[in-house]
Order: sequence, then structure tokens, then C-alpha cells
Amino acid sequence: WGRTNIPKMIALSQDEAQFLENSIVKKQEYADYGIKIQRNDIVLDVGANIGVFSRWVIDKTEKDVRLHAFEPVPPLFDVLKQNIANTGCAAAQVHCVGIRDFDGSSKITYLPNYSLLSGYHVNVHDQNEKGDADMLKQVQVAPPEVVDAAFASAETYETECVRLDSWMDKNNITHVDLLKVDVEKCEFEVLQSVGSRWRDIRQVVAEVHYANLKNVSDLLTQNGFVVHSSDDAFPVFLAHRAQRTPPNAQQVPLELRTYMVFGTKTEQ
Repeated sequence: WGRTNIPKMIALSQDEAQFLENSIVKKQEYADYGIKIQRNDIVLDVGANIGVFSRWVIDKTEKDVRLHAFEPVPPLFDVLKQNIANTGCAAAQVHCVGIRDFDGSSKITYLPNYSLLSGYHVNVHDQNEKGDADMLKQVQVAPPEVVDAAFASAETYETECVRLDSWMDKNNITHVDLLKVDVEKCEFEVLQSVGSRWRDIRQVVAEVHYANLKNVSDLLTQNGFVVHSSDDAFPVFLAHRAQRTPPNAQQVPLELRTYMVFGTKTEQ
């Protein structure tokens, strides 16, 4: 595995790591609308990939953070584990499990050439509707050959799945200062799995797909959060890979649009 320009981080894909660094570290997309990360916080990184967000939190708190990073895809988890270990943060833990709205197991699809889109609901090919690759080519997010290469191979893994409330109870987590969610179309499931523990969650930041936007916003509002969302966007990584300016988001089918949703509580 080659090292990227992110200090002390290992990655399976250099351009993916650079894209994540630009979004999370340079643009600080997870720090809008009053989101605060402080020393001694408890932070859950659900959908950690290789750990760029986790590393950013560890750096921001000078290693004084109780961090739990969840990544169910084994090849990504192996890299995540090394990257977190390399930070020297004693209170950071990694978990090779998926957070869903049930306890059990489930198959997950891993795209080695496009790990950012890996997940439980990846639409690689569907006889009844256009797959993700077809829609990306339709809006010319990247040349067809770049899109085809990104979806050229897919691997399936059986993964352990847990509800967040079950996991918090089992691990004696009394509260969470920040819950970050980036799980490719599973975000509403993850948030539903909080169950009766919403009183113990202080802040939420989630990447949310259009189909889940209303449900996620309503759920957070019902549980005492002030909710803000970014302007709609869509997966632009392949445009980054192709060194192409992405099309205007308004030209993109609703199925591809994503939002950053921020939830804070007024008493913080």
C-alpha cells in the first residue's frame, strides 16, 4: 500500500485519500453549523473507511479523545486499524462491525476501485432500475471508461451488524459528544438504531442521500436537535479522479444527490 500525502496515513487508493483529506481536513466539512469537537469528548465514527475523519478528530483534540471507529469492510478495516494505531491515541478503538437497525449479520458490497461507494445498498446492477454507474455516466460526472473502471469489480463480505443502542449499552457508553455517519444510503437505519438513547447523543453529522433526507431531518428534530443541511451535492469523487469539473448539482438525478446534515442541541 502506498503512502499518501496525508501524514502518517496508509491508503489503498491515493486519489481517494487525497479527496477525503481535502473534504474533511482542508474544507472541514464536518465542522459547520456549530459542531464542536473538544478534548475528552466521546466520538463515534460510523463508516470510517480508512480513518481520515478519525485521524482529523485525534489531531484536533491532541489525542485527548475517546474515539470509536466502525468499518465493516475487512480490507478497509485492516488499513483503518493501522492508521489509528499509528496515531498513538491510547483511547481510540476500531470495530469491524456494521451499524444497522438490527443485531445480526448482513452482506456488504466492497468496490476496490471506488471504496467510497461501498456499502450495504450499493446498486452495482439492477434489472429494474439504472445502477449507480449508469446514472453517473448519464450526468457525465466522469468519462465512461473512468466510471466503468470504478465499478469493474465488486467483492461481497458477510459482516457482523449491531444496533447503536445495543452497542452503547454493552460497552457502557453513557453519552456521545459527536456521532458522525457516512454509510452510503444506510444513514437512516443507523440513526434509527439509536433507539431510546437519543438523550445521550449531543451532536450528529451525517452524509444523507436524498431519499433519506426528510426521514433523517424529522428523526433528529423529534429528538431535540436543531437541524441544518448543506446545499445538495452528489458523488464528485470520480470527477476528482478524472480531473474534471463536476456538473452542476441541479442537473443530477435526485437519486444521486447527497446532503451534509448537522444536528445540535440547544443546551450545549
